[in-house]
Amino acid sequence: MKKIDAPFLKTLMFSAGLVSISSCAAFMLQSSANKTVDACSYLDPVSIDILALAIAVFLVVESLAAIIKYKKDLLRDQLTRCVRLSIGSAIFVIHIMQFIHK
Repeated sequence: MKKIDAPFLKTLMFSAGLVSISSCAAFMLQSSANKTVDACSYLDPVSIDILALAIAVFLVVESLAAIIKYKKDLLRDQLTRCVRLSIGSAIFVIHIMQFIHK
């Protein structure tokens, strides 16, 4: 079994933590918005949610591909990729919830 490089492992662990935090925050914010507001962007057509999901998937896939491609980079060099990954996951969670709500 091949050993994972320390910088890559740190980047993966940091990314997983950041994705967890951003996804949970997005879920909690969206859940509270569902209870207090009946309109919001729920009046937008479903195509908006589909487009947002496509963009979120692109952000997640592109960020993961870049993290894997440059796996020897230190965490500070991978930071923007980790942030893009967490933003993509938060967008994904929000629009899945909106899609389900419609």
